[in-house]
Amino acid sequence: MTTELPLADGPPPRERADAARNRAKVLAAAERLFAEGDPTAVTMDDIARTAGIGRGTLYRRYPDRASIARALLDEHERALQERLLRGAPPLGPGGADGAAPPPRSTHPTPTTPPRAGTPTHPTQPPRTSGSPST
Repeated sequence: MTTELPLADGPPPRERADAARNRAKVLAAAERLFAEGDPTAVTMDDIARTAGIGRGTLYRRYPDRASIARALLDEHERALQERLLRGAPPLGPGGADGAAPPPRSTHPTPTTPPRAGTPTHPTQPPRTSGSPST
C-alpha cells in the first residue's frame, strides 16, 4: 500500500526580513565560533551573544547546536550546488558559449593499432607477427 503525499500549493512561505537577518547572524556567528576552537565547547549562549540576538530568538529557530550545525551544512551544500549548476568553470558549466563542456574520458583513445609484441591487455600474451598459432 502506498500513500501519496500532498503537494504544496505554490512556493514555500517567504521568510520575514528580520528572520532572514537573524538567521544570517546566527549562522555567521556559529561558523566563526565552531572554526575558532572546539565546536563541542560552544554554547547556545555563546552563539546568541556573538550574533547579537536574544536567547529566545535563537531557541525559537534552533533548539540545539546540532540544528545550527545542520543549517550551516545546508548553507554550504546549497552554495556548492549553485556553483556547480551556474558557476564559472571548472566547477560550473563553462565554455565561451555557455554550453557545458564535453565529458572527459579517463581512458586514452588509441590513434594507431598496437604494434607487434605489445600486449593488447595485461593478461594477454604479446602479439606476434605472422599467422596465429593453433
